[in-house]
Amino acid sequence: MAKLEIVKNKNLYCKIITRFERKAFIEKSSSLEALKLLIENNVQILALKDLHSKVYLIDGEKCFVGSANFTTKGLTTNHELLL
Repeated sequence: MAKLEIVKNKNLYCKIITRFERKAFIEKSSSLEALKLLIENNVQILALKDLHSKVYLIDGEKCFVGSANFTTKGLTTNHELLL
């Protein structure tokens, strides 16, 4: 998980605001393994009901906004937008 290595190696503060829906975990559009890795690496995770957009704020300096999930498919394979 290369994106997590950036957070882990640079000791950055990272917060993810997402949604937690059982169906997303069953369909594998959300990953329990990724969630576990993020929590183990002190990434703060908050949930909002019916959220689709994503904002990744890293160390108060870098911000990514879009629809891409924080998964391998969401960041590499799917046709998503993240600026």
